[in-house]
Amino acid sequence: MVYCKLKSQDGHKLKYSVGSIYNDLSGELLFDSKELSYEIIKQPDKGEIYPLFIGKMLRRYIPKFQSGIIPNTMSYEI
Repeated sequence: MVYCKLKSQDGHKLKYSVGSIYNDLSGELLFDSKELSYEIIKQPDKGEIYPLFIGKMLRRYIPKFQSGIIPNTMSYEI
């Protein structure tokens, strides 16, 4: 599972707080909404986030990013 909350935005570069449980968003994810690429900057304190699940989560939100909508929160639950 992956949970994200928008921290900051600099043009198309978005920084999200991220975690594998909803009450620990201590990790950081940098996402480029133009290039549709991401980088895990910091793993959360509790649990690990896996690139496979981040990729699946981001694919769900690609239509929003392509239409210029920046979601404040994103999640992917298995």
